Amino acid sequence: MHADQDLISIPPTIAGKHARAWRLDFIAILALLERRRDEMTVIVTWLIEAVWASKTGEAHSYKISLGHLRPVACMPDAVIYLEGATHQIVVEALDPRYPRQFALDKGDFAVIEPANFAAQMVKSSDAAAEIAIGVAVRMICDGVLNPDAEWRANWAAIFGDNMMTGHEED
Repeated sequence: MHADQDLISIPPTIAGKHARAWRLDFIAILALLERRRDEMTVIVTWLIEAVWASKTGEAHSYKISLGHLRPVACMPDAVIYLEGATHQIVVEALDPRYPRQFALDKGDFAVIEPANFAAQMVKSSDAAAEIAIGVAVRMICDGVLNPDAEWRANWAAIFGDNMMTGHEED
């Protein structure tokens, strides 16, 4: 389904010249899932519509998630790839066959495997990590940073390549 046929009913959080981005409402999603904030590692998730990003046209939208790496009682401990890492970013292409509005409403994304990019980072706080992700989202909306897998080297230049195994030459 093309982005023009998969309309999102709410205005974007960020509307740039080259892309639009929606920040998920995690408070509403947690209530829907009957979960508490301290049961989750996710800090923020963005849905980004960047039709220009994929050369193949396979994807028109992307998900960027930021999570903390602190222990959570109901989950296994995170695997640490970077000594002292506190946070992790994951960039994934969305499967265009599934409606994005459902993803925004329910926090349930159909993604294309494998992830386009993932890295761990050391930040002083969740807020500092969230600012770094927000800058990347703004860069996509401005057409400066491409979320597609072919551009993972650009992401590595910003966030490091500590989780990039088997893709270093891409």
